[in-house]
Amino acid sequence: MFIDRIKIQRKVQPFFEKNVNEKRKAISPLIATILLVVVAIAIIGIVLSWGKGFTNTTLSSADNINTKNSFTGLVWSFETFGNNVLVENKSKQDLNITGYTINSLDHNGFWINSYHPLETTLSISPGTSNNVPLICMPEGKFILTLKTSSNENIPLNISPSKTLLGGTCEEYNVSLWEFAAETGSYEINEIALEQGNNYSNYNFLFSWTEVSATINDSNTFSSTSVGGITKQTTWMEVGKRYKLKISGTTTASGIVIFSGNNGTYIGSLTTGNFSQTFKKTILAVNPGLDLYIRNSSAGVTTITELSVIEIPPLPDFNTGTKYLQNTTSGTTAIESKQAYGEWEFDVYKGSTLTNSFVKIISDAIIGSVGGNSYTIQFNVDEALKLWRGGTAIMSTANSYISKNTWYRIKVARLQSSGTFAIIVPSMTTTYPKDTFAVFIKGGEFGDDWTLVDTTGGSGTNPVTDSTYTTSNYFVADLDVGDRIANIKMKESVD
Repeated sequence: MFIDRIKIQRKVQPFFEKNVNEKRKAISPLIATILLVVVAIAIIGIVLSWGKGFTNTTLSSADNINTKNSFTGLVWSFETFGNNVLVENKSKQDLNITGYTINSLDHNGFWINSYHPLETTLSISPGTSNNVPLICMPEGKFILTLKTSSNENIPLNISPSKTLLGGTCEEYNVSLWEFAAETGSYEINEIALEQGNNYSNYNFLFSWTEVSATINDSNTFSSTSVGGITKQTTWMEVGKRYKLKISGTTTASGIVIFSGNNGTYIGSLTTGNFSQTFKKTILAVNPGLDLYIRNSSAGVTTITELSVIEIPPLPDFNTGTKYLQNTTSGTTAIESKQAYGEWEFDVYKGSTLTNSFVKIISDAIIGSVGGNSYTIQFNVDEALKLWRGGTAIMSTANSYISKNTWYRIKVARLQSSGTFAIIVPSMTTTYPKDTFAVFIKGGEFGDDWTLVDTTGGSGTNPVTDSTYTTSNYFVADLDVGDRIANIKMKESVD
């Protein structure tokens, strides 16, 4: 009986399980597949809808950034030429560069890590490139930070061209636009040279005037004593430099040439045949008497060649050379950390009644002499002086230089013992550290460096002084009509 009961239960059990399984029967594979596809499509739609909104929002934000003059990642530099960096604008708007900073931890000099404004804004259109001119090019890698007209800073990693043998930052050409007027005011002007020969078709019978002499024909004049002829034009100007070439013959004891009767002495010629060239800066001229050719005694003079051409007042000058000229008296300055090496600048003393000063080393922007500074003074009596603070440590005699004349000045200071033979080859003497030497060229000194002479003045040149060994500024304290140009600085004397 027990066995039979068991058998019966075993027969009933499969029937029960079958009913349960029938109640829990799953959906068919086809319906399941359809449901999965529907759910997937719904999810994809949601993602696409979100992605579209996110993309539009991001692009809109990017456009907003671009209209706010953000050029990050859109300005490239890939080549250098000399002191120029080629910059490409990959943005959708003009890139207007107003200045730059050369950032480097591996290079020294006040031109490094200091801001340098461009003379004029450099504009680079979208999709184009242009060269950005630098004040100098470091020898190794550096970061060039461009400043835009909207005051945005754009850093660029620069690797100078391998064709550049050494850097050019040893010598620094100061841009006149870097000066800031502390007092007074100034303007930037350009040199303009008269072109051509002003006497190419000279004829003594036309526009020449007899002065105690007689014009015999188109190229001959004679005198019974001292006397000559003048050309009555007004193109010669005070402060300009001219080259005069003259050839011919004379029976007088000699010939003297002036820029006007009693004007600037240009040169003299001896009796007989002559052919000579003179270079002279005009210091004084009588209006209407630009060229005066005078026999020194009785005699007959025949001129076979005569030419007068305006030439640059200094070798570094030419048409277009810019100079700073004070319109009211005061100081202008630039930041300068240089306390050793060389300082060069062209200077023109236009004011006749005042002193002018150029501080090559100074702890503050102050005029005249004094302070922790070394100053070159152009004295009202036409002396040239070097000051340490308020004490003159070197001075020439009066009338050493002339007003209304361009001169180039070089001041050199040794950072270790050495010579100045690189400037004047004959100066082979070894001097100690902190020795200053002052040199001059231009005007009556010609085109080569001359060691400034202290004869009749005070002190010595060279002179050693170690009082001040740091600097913050280069300062020009000029009066109305004074000019300065072509400022160069170099951190070594070599």
